[in-house]
Amino acid sequence: MFKDHLRTIVIAVPIVLIARYALFRDKAEFALFFAGLKTFVAPLIIGFSIVAIGGLLYFASNKVDHARQMVVGRIFFWISSTILAAAFAAVFVNAKLTPTGQ
Repeated sequence: MFKDHLRTIVIAVPIVLIARYALFRDKAEFALFFAGLKTFVAPLIIGFSIVAIGGLLYFASNKVDHARQMVVGRIFFWISSTILAAAFAAVFVNAKLTPTGQ
């Protein structure tokens, strides 16, 4: 499960760098996008990480079989990935539609 979240972070960092130089017109627009990431997306990532760690500890302490762990892990990964993608999209749309004072 940790490997999936690490892969998500490794993919997200280059996207943010590409977004700065290819998708946003100026620094103010990117600053608004980055502020949205810090305000909305970072707490989601932290929350999902805490839930994932809690799930791992629960599975380890209760000796849940591996097949059930994999099913729950995949469901959690897809739910968290979908919510994070929606949060990224919302922050991006907010940054593009909010006037930056030019």
